Amino acid sequence: MRRLFVLTLFLLLAVTGLSAQQSIDYRIRNISSQVRDGQVVVDFSILNNGGAVSSAQVVHLFDSEGKQLATSQIQPLGASESAELELSTSASQFPSGIIQTFYVVVGLDQLPPADQRGQLGGGSIGSIGVFIPPLSQSSPNATDTPSSGLPSLDLSKPENIALAVVIVAVVLILLWVITVIVRLLFSRPPTFTVWQPPYMITPLIDPNSTNGRRQLWQQHAQSDTLPAPCSPGSYMVRKLLIGSSGVKLSGWHVTGLRINQYDRYGRVARSQTVAGKGTVKALDRAARKSPTLDWEHGQRAVRPVARTLSSVLLKKTNKQNAILPVALDIRFTGMHGEVRILFELYGCNGNSWQEIDHWEPEMRVINGSISENFTYSLSGQRPEENRKQFSQRLQTEITHLLAAMVQAPPPPPPAPRPPTEDTAENAVVVSE
Repeated sequence: MRRLFVLTLFLLLAVTGLSAQQSIDYRIRNISSQVRDGQVVVDFSILNNGGAVSSAQVVHLFDSEGKQLATSQIQPLGASESAELELSTSASQFPSGIIQTFYVVVGLDQLPPADQRGQLGGGSIGSIGVFIPPLSQSSPNATDTPSSGLPSLDLSKPENIALAVVIVAVVLILLWVITVIVRLLFSRPPTFTVWQPPYMITPLIDPNSTNGRRQLWQQHAQSDTLPAPCSPGSYMVRKLLIGSSGVKLSGWHVTGLRINQYDRYGRVARSQTVAGKGTVKALDRAARKSPTLDWEHGQRAVRPVARTLSSVLLKKTNKQNAILPVALDIRFTGMHGEVRILFELYGCNGNSWQEIDHWEPEMRVINGSISENFTYSLSGQRPEENRKQFSQRLQTEITHLLAAMVQAPPPPPPAPRPPTEDTAENAVVVSE
């Protein structure tokens, strides 16, 4: 009898334990997902829809093929209690650009077959579809990492600020060196071509005729200046560049500029400097403004050009050759039909020049353009001058020469008044 009672008691305990186990009713609720830092994160809550549970339960994350991806435990829940959980797995194991289905299973160790994935006794299943983006989108931190591997600088520290300044300075210097090298490789140095006079020279003309004398004088015309004062009995010829309407420098453009020293044998090559485009354009702009420039404004317009020319020449001279004379060459170009060249012959009478003759030469036109050249001569360093005084005088003389070249010519003197009857009566007649 006692044995029957004990057996009955054990059977009751077993049935009671089995009933307690079968009373677990966990439900998956509020399931959601996101992809961050290359991980698929599934968030959900578990609700105890049955009686109190006395043991922890295992929660699994499966893919659609039943592969276990992650696992966790949920502590025992009382009746109607719930808990929030999170399971994650790497997104790189799935093809990008598709929707992957994930299953959250509680109370079961395996994913049931597709036809049995509903609410099961003693377990619960929740599913969600997750879009797997490309790795560059799913891993934004990977794109933020510099590919060069350079460490970031904390600019709040003084030593890092100094390091950043040094890096920037080094980069700027390297860029400057690169630009200099590129300019040296691809830029062409300015040139000053050989000039041929545009006016014709007839070798068989009678030198004692008017045209023969004019032709001989043309070869001695260097520029538009007349030296002052003049020596009595001397003669001088000059050439003037005018437009078709007779306006000074109208239609002419400055296209070249050169300065160098010379001796009895010719130009000293080591001292030659051909001005760059900027200096040439500055003098050409001054020549364009010639009709409106007086003496003061003419000096102001050409002073930067004179400063540049004197500076580059002095850099190539030393104490031994500084005494050599200086030649300044200016090249002009104009179009045939728009420009003219006028020669004027002067003789010195007393202390002033008086015009003897003027003429326009017969032109020889090539390609429709006419080139002319002005040459100005300046003295080198004088014995009583030091280098600073020579530099100042040279710059001043170049400024005056160029200002006289570009300034507007003075108005012609008024025509003499015809003698009146009173002056005729009071005139003294001198007879032999």
